[in-house]
Amino acid sequence: MRRIVVLAGVLIFCSIIGYFMYLNNHKVPIVLIGSYTLQFSMWLLIFIVFFSGLFLAWFYQLLFHPDRLLQRIKYRWVHYQNGKREQKLRDYFEAGLRCDFKAMRTAFRSMELSDELPLHIRVHYLKKQRYKNSSASVMEGFHQLKEKFPGNLQVLLPYQKLALEIKEWAIAELLSQEILNLEKNHPDGLEGLRQIHLHRGEWEKCLQVEIKLLARFPQSV
Repeated sequence: MRRIVVLAGVLIFCSIIGYFMYLNNHKVPIVLIGSYTLQFSMWLLIFIVFFSGLFLAWFYQLLFHPDRLLQRIKYRWVHYQNGKREQKLRDYFEAGLRCDFKAMRTAFRSMELSDELPLHIRVHYLKKQRYKNSSASVMEGFHQLKEKFPGNLQVLLPYQKLALEIKEWAIAELLSQEILNLEKNHPDGLEGLRQIHLHRGEWEKCLQVEIKLLARFPQSV
């Protein structure tokens, strides 16, 4: 919608300028040699002088200060690229808040093709797929992400949470142990083990985990 409004504004502005130029299309004679003159439109002469000055300014910068000119061009290009990347991220997260899966997939593919996708975007995209795809498909996606980024809590924690929710106890136990190996007494790792021991009826092990949780978080529920 914003692009349509901008385009309409540009067209209206160009129409106004064109109509004004049509009403004020005066000819300006320029004497070259003797009686040899050329007739130029006043507006055309203004545009020629303006763009000639702009070209000479750029040529002067390129001739005497090439490093400064290249840095300026590089800065503007990087600023433009960052703006596009931020806009894609905003479009993606707005589509995620609306659960508009088609727009999410379009924005995700666009970011995936343009540059290396941040890990938190990959994880967020997988978590949102729970509303659309089967649990087995999402679990497979997390498994592939875990293989690509081994030992990363950003992947392990939502993977473990999903495994606990769908009662994949063997996978959840392995993930909980891996989380605790990376971060000793991690609360999510301990809570995962507690739920697994409760499911299996291993009361003594469950109490041992709860004692560790209470020792570290005495005010917790």
